[in-house]
Amino acid sequence: MSKELLSGLEGRYRIGAVAKMTGLSVATLRVWQTRHRVVQPSMSEGGQRLYSEQEVKKLALIKGLTLVGQPLGLIAGMDVAQLQELAHKQQLLTASPKPQAHESLKMLQPSSQKAWTGAQDKSLCLVGSGLYLRLNALRFSFALAQVNLQLHQESDLPPLLKKLEGRPSNATHEASCYLIKLNSTNAESLKDLKALRELLPGARIAVLYHYALAHELQGMRSLGLEVKRDTLLGQEMLDWVMSLLLTDTQAELQEGSQVEKIGSPNQRLFSNEALAHFAQIDNSLLCECPKHLAQIIEQLASFELYSLHCLSTSPQDEALHASLHQVSSNCRALLEKSLLQVVQYEGLELPDFREVQAQGSLGLAS
Repeated sequence: MSKELLSGLEGRYRIGAVAKMTGLSVATLRVWQTRHRVVQPSMSEGGQRLYSEQEVKKLALIKGLTLVGQPLGLIAGMDVAQLQELAHKQQLLTASPKPQAHESLKMLQPSSQKAWTGAQDKSLCLVGSGLYLRLNALRFSFALAQVNLQLHQESDLPPLLKKLEGRPSNATHEASCYLIKLNSTNAESLKDLKALRELLPGARIAVLYHYALAHELQGMRSLGLEVKRDTLLGQEMLDWVMSLLLTDTQAELQEGSQVEKIGSPNQRLFSNEALAHFAQIDNSLLCECPKHLAQIIEQLASFELYSLHCLSTSPQDEALHASLHQVSSNCRALLEKSLLQVVQYEGLELPDFREVQAQGSLGLAS
């Protein structure tokens, strides 16, 4: 697999590029060098500062730590590993940020509470055009600086598949996650994704797409792929990448988002027209139970449909919405049975809605 790291020209960056990558001003970078000796960049023949990757990562870590109250004078002399450990001790990797925390500290998918044994070593394989520049702009954020990250690039799925097919049978996939960019999906790309999943059955695979049909998205999800439409801004993209890196395997992801499975959605008993009919007719009961039951059932049916199509931003969201959909379906089914008891007790006739009957029921929803 390609070992090309997204490391700039010979792993050296000029001060203007470092300022953009870390969010520190050029003036601050100069002060941190001359007064606090945070880093000591080399100089080009033309007298320009050239920062190494480790120096840029150190600057990103120190910036983040100072934002949560660490004195610059106490941490300026630490190396990258010590700064990563300090970030871990402050639970920047294991806790959600407080509302007032700077957005650069925002991270999703909490990591484990295990004792510090060194920064996590992660590798991310980028497949497709455009991802190189986007990740190159994010990799020196405070969040990614807390991970020892290697980035690999592949031009497209077919070359990646060819390399994976040619590896030894006992070889393991070397990337923690595979992030694939698809402008649009088609039968050929879905075939390639299926082949990738067969070659990497336990790998974390995510797809960023522009356009896809509903059945194509369903096909990708059925393969255990995580999919997002390519509308992510910088911070949103960073959050997603961090969530992909901090959980290695699909099994771990499922373990973290396990929601009790209740069963299949229940078929509707009453149509909306039938519910409206029962809500308005007179009855011999000295209460308005039929009316209230019909209204509650209609509201539950609406929420049931809403939860089915509700926007999910992660597999955990999707699992939660699936659970909400199932629970609302169960509640609606129970109340429909109660309403049917009332209808039978009252001897009421079911409304004759021909359109509903054509779907296979007599005044009831199909």
